Amino acid sequence: MNILLRCLSIDETKKFYQKIPGFQVEVTENHTCTASRDGDAIIFTEADLWGSDPRCTGTLYFFIDDIEPFFAEINARMKCQWPLQEMAYGLREFAVTDNNGYTLAFSERS
Repeated sequence: MNILLRCLSIDETKKFYQKIPGFQVEVTENHTCTASRDGDAIIFTEADLWGSDPRCTGTLYFFIDDIEPFFAEINARMKCQWPLQEMAYGLREFAVTDNNGYTLAFSERS
């Protein structure tokens, strides 16, 4: 998956994603920043291509192997939106909110 999202600051977005283990973050052409992990990429732009502030009514899911140590590391670095838990739909997951207000869920199939 690749998705293009608006951000308010390339520098702040880059700093946020550098705190999450496994993400490779680079500033790319046309004033964008790409945060990638395991073949998935979120491309951020400061350009107002949509005529609105950053927003998303959904959740971006990333699947992680061995989620417990990953959760412990993230939980020590930032506030989680919801803690690691077993979900009724068969996933163990937790989530964080990035500096732009986007929800990122990290999941493992249980």
